[in-house]
Amino acid sequence: MGFHKRQPLDRSIFGPFKSHYHKAMNNWMNSPGNAGKTVTIYNVCEIAGRSYESFVYSKKLNKWFQSCVNCATQ
Repeated sequence: MGFHKRQPLDRSIFGPFKSHYHKAMNNWMNSPGNAGKTVTIYNVCEIAGRSYESFVYSKKLNKWFQSCVNCATQ
């Protein structure tokens, strides 16, 4: 699949989810209880799951997707 076909997903789903994930991971790493700990696959799954839930249920998702649809139809 070419980049131009993925662009709506990159702009509406993957990019914003990546931002949510990075913010959650930074919060986990900077919390006092996790100082010096190694991130395990279980931590990654937990953080990704929480990031996904907060992202999917955000009202911005619909707005981002709608903007991509509008760009694709022009």
